[in-house]
Amino acid sequence: MDPRTRKLIVFGAFIASVIYGAVNLIGTPQPSAPPAPEPVRHEIQATPVSKASFIDIEKYSALDWGSDPFCRDNNNNRQAQMPIQPETPAWILGGILYDDLQPAAIVNGHIVRRGEIINGARVTRIDKNRVTLEKDGSEFSLSIAKDKS
Repeated sequence: MDPRTRKLIVFGAFIASVIYGAVNLIGTPQPSAPPAPEPVRHEIQATPVSKASFIDIEKYSALDWGSDPFCRDNNNNRQAQMPIQPETPAWILGGILYDDLQPAAIVNGHIVRRGEIINGARVTRIDKNRVTLEKDGSEFSLSIAKDKS
C-alpha cells in the first residue's frame, strides 16, 4: 500500500472517531425525574402493656443455664481453661550477613558475630544457611524459616 492511501485511511478513521466521540459526548437528553413524593406522617399511639407481656426474669434466672458471659460475678468462680501455647524459642534467626572474613547474623533483632553471646548462648559458627549456637555444652543450629506465602 502506498503512503498516500495509508494516510487517507488513517485520516478517515480519525475523522470518524472524532464524530463518534462528539455524538456520544453530547448524548441524548435524559428525561427529568418525577418529583419526590411528600413524606407521610404517622401518628404514634401508645398502646397499654399488660403485665403478662413482660418476661418473668425470676422464673428464668432460677433455671440452670450456666454462667452469664456478660456478668463478671458469675465467671469468677470458674477458671477459664487457657489453651497451652507451645513454648516460644529463645533464639529467632532473622537473617545472615555472610562474608568469608566476618560473617554476621541477626538473632533476636541483634547483629551478632562468632564468639558473641546472645541469651546465654555463644555463637560458634555462622554459615551461609545456618547459625550454630552452644549453650551448656550442647550445640544447636538456627536456620531461616522460609516464607510460605
